[in-house]
Amino acid sequence: MVRWVGPFRIVEIRSHSFVIERLLTGDHHEVHGTRLKFYEDSSVDVAEEMLDHISPQGILLAVDKLLKLRFHIATKQWKVLVSWQGLQDNENSWEPLSSLLHGIPKMVREYATAAGDAKFDNQFDNPS
Repeated sequence: MVRWVGPFRIVEIRSHSFVIERLLTGDHHEVHGTRLKFYEDSSVDVAEEMLDHISPQGILLAVDKLLKLRFHIATKQWKVLVSWQGLQDNENSWEPLSSLLHGIPKMVREYATAAGDAKFDNQFDNPS
């Protein structure tokens, strides 16, 4: 069950997340925009036009760091465990190496070098 706490104020807007400040304590936390619940009072007019504008907007996530790698035998693919900016650890996900090489090639290659796995390194010519 989700429990909303607050109040918070947005103190920094990042490309894929926000830094919020808890007004009662001054503590700062990085969160994804989907984790925010906006304050609304009777003076705010949520018109149908506004709802139509925001409803089709997708969620864009940014990679925080790469955590682990594994070879998925069933799909014959390397997968990388990804930590996402502004999301909790339980929302980390296994993503195909081929997708990550397309989107964040430098970060993946740096991770591969640090991991030191020759079998993984060989996949850069054939990431599927």
